[in-house]
Amino acid sequence: MTLLLAGCATADFPTMDMTTEAEVEPDIETTSGAPERFTIVPDDYHVEYAGRAEDGRLFFIGTPFDAGTMNGSDGKEFIATFYWKADGSYDSMDVDAFGPRDTIDQAAYDAVMARHISNLGDYELTEISVAPFSDTAFGTEMGFIYTETDGYGWVNLLPGDYIAYTPPWDGMYDT
Repeated sequence: MTLLLAGCATADFPTMDMTTEAEVEPDIETTSGAPERFTIVPDDYHVEYAGRAEDGRLFFIGTPFDAGTMNGSDGKEFIATFYWKADGSYDSMDVDAFGPRDTIDQAAYDAVMARHISNLGDYELTEISVAPFSDTAFGTEMGFIYTETDGYGWVNLLPGDYIAYTPPWDGMYDT
């Protein structure tokens, strides 16, 4: 092994901080209880459509999903527009359901998405501050739903749990 390493150049590596766990300040804020409001910021990833609709309501268009059982044959895909009043309190939702992901007619799906966007009228993509909520469509609970485990809370987009907002509720999310 010495012969193999003899020809290798040395590199400068940063020194490791040997601070013990007890000395480290946590970098994740914990919370107890649902936030009154959390922030949604449009981006080019999972939050393509969030902002203010022509009628003044706040909105988010997403694609929640129920993966179904292990083989996915009973899963559902959704296109959902969630609406909040101008003050950020929950108003309503418009949801369309499709079957399992691998059976979706893409042209029909695209047409439904276009209708959801069109229903906004002249809209503005902008940061919004809204209340978590839960509602039911097609027998499925959905919305931005607060959950807490061991004193740490988050607001998940359900079903599908593909977006999770965390304290300090400033628009940063995990996927």
